[in-house]
Amino acid sequence: MARGALVAKNGLKTRGLTLAELLVVIVILGILGSLAMPRLFPQKEKAVVGEAISTLHAIRMGEKSYHADTGNFLTLGALDNNATWNQIGIDNPGSARFTYAVDATSGQVTATRTGNNVPQRYHGTTIVLVLENGSWDEASSTHPLAPKN
Repeated sequence: MARGALVAKNGLKTRGLTLAELLVVIVILGILGSLAMPRLFPQKEKAVVGEAISTLHAIRMGEKSYHADTGNFLTLGALDNNATWNQIGIDNPGSARFTYAVDATSGQVTATRTGNNVPQRYHGTTIVLVLENGSWDEASSTHPLAPKN
């Protein structure tokens, strides 16, 4: 009997897959899936953006509190020390993923994607939140996963 051939009840030979062939197909599909998944589902970047959104809201709330006390917003940058950021009630939120800044003249809080392990398509992109009403500035935001109003 030929290798891989099976005999059906009616006596005819049928061809099936061997275990080795089946395993090779599964390995190939696994490799193709692992290559395609990061491109199809940028879940890690969505989580990182979620962290930035939360931080932007915290900065906005601190700025609103500062505005209630002083009547104006405070301009803050990524290079400012914690003592400067503490005026709005938080430490400098800059991380290995984003740098944050507040521009009091434009009334915007900005998170800029930075870091050594940032995918090239996201590096240097920004998410912008309007201080006054908490809406997202879609025209100024360049990050593809930035929230929409």
